[in-house]
Amino acid sequence: LASIRPWGGYQAGKPYEKYASVMNQVTRSLYLANFWDQAIKEALQWAAVTNTGWIRPVYRNNLNGHGKGNIFFDTFGMPSVLPVQMPASGDYQRAYAVTLLDEKPVWEAHGMWPQFQNRLQPTSSKYWYNASIRKASQANNQRRAWWNPFKRKDNGECSDNLIPIRYTTINDLSVNMTGKTIPMGEPGSPWAYDVPSFGQEIDLGTGSDGQRLYRKATINDARMYPYRRLIISSESVVLYDGPAFNWHGELDLVPFCLDRWPWEPIGFSMVHDGYSIQKAINQIDRGTMDKINADMDRPLAYNMNAVGKKEANQIDLMQPRQRIAFDGDAVDKPFTQIAPDNVYQVSAQALAFRKELQQDLDYILQTRDIVELGKARALGKGMDQLEALISANGPRVKDMSRAMEFSVCRLANQTKYLILQYFDTSRLI
Repeated sequence: LASIRPWGGYQAGKPYEKYASVMNQVTRSLYLANFWDQAIKEALQWAAVTNTGWIRPVYRNNLNGHGKGNIFFDTFGMPSVLPVQMPASGDYQRAYAVTLLDEKPVWEAHGMWPQFQNRLQPTSSKYWYNASIRKASQANNQRRAWWNPFKRKDNGECSDNLIPIRYTTINDLSVNMTGKTIPMGEPGSPWAYDVPSFGQEIDLGTGSDGQRLYRKATINDARMYPYRRLIISSESVVLYDGPAFNWHGELDLVPFCLDRWPWEPIGFSMVHDGYSIQKAINQIDRGTMDKINADMDRPLAYNMNAVGKKEANQIDLMQPRQRIAFDGDAVDKPFTQIAPDNVYQVSAQALAFRKELQQDLDYILQTRDIVELGKARALGKGMDQLEALISANGPRVKDMSRAMEFSVCRLANQTKYLILQYFDTSRLI
């Protein structure tokens, strides 16, 4: 699903065709150079596990001041996104506030907000989903380093070096009623602007007759946060409270959910429909392997009057030229099978049933159609062929394709604004 071509591109009528062409070349270059397709893959992986995956397109400068900034696609799982006052439609763009729970290493958080270094502390908060990732990384480190002769005094536990950062984006509808213009944002930044007071005269420039034109500021003109309000905070400090940084004015979180339902705003996992079938297939596979393993090393009973316990434990029926002594006068056979041969035979009916389950799973998830669609894209087939292939596929593949189109289009729209906002002419060239 993540093996998609770079998005089709932007279109514009005259006289902006050349600008659209430049934008298409820039976004294609960024898509390939920054491996954005891998970020889409990560978002789909989050969607498979947490029902919805998220991509946050963000422009980020290098903290050391060297080199150029770039547009990155940060990925998150559903536990990292907390909406407040979600509408019935489940549209996160229309929620009153949405908080993104992120974590940054100590050095990065201190570099981004040097004035708050003394209040930005690492945390072991259980409310951050990455706590489980930390535990997993600790366990993985211990498994990989079990042979290390230099034992750590802290029993191999990794130090907690992540600082929680909250990004809360708010649809704040505050209106300037002070009677004077209020400057907003950091002076000189791309998100700085002036807000006139409601009813204040706004200068529209000079008319065709050379006279200055004015009109009164409306409610929309006097909005304090026309591009949304952003609050950045950690557990003990507010790091920023002001206008959101991006010109697109949207929540800078794009959801990737391939199985949405009206009563489930976070949707379902893309594999939940086939879970019960896959569980049954796993049980058949485990039972089959148990039979094969038991057949290769069958459980045996032995006469304790003929064979001692030590010799019985040493017997290996699969070992060539195995030799064992027993009292022939006491018993004809030192070992006997506990169960008949047919117990260890793999049933043909079980394998046939497994095949039926696999066919049902392929039908429900339509994995074969998805594979064929991926092959067609990888081979670079034309749009007509792709459309014909999608039309021939079942409703699930069509629904996934449409869901992907929705998310990728929103990503492309927000990326367009980031390029116009942060890239100068030399960078575009």
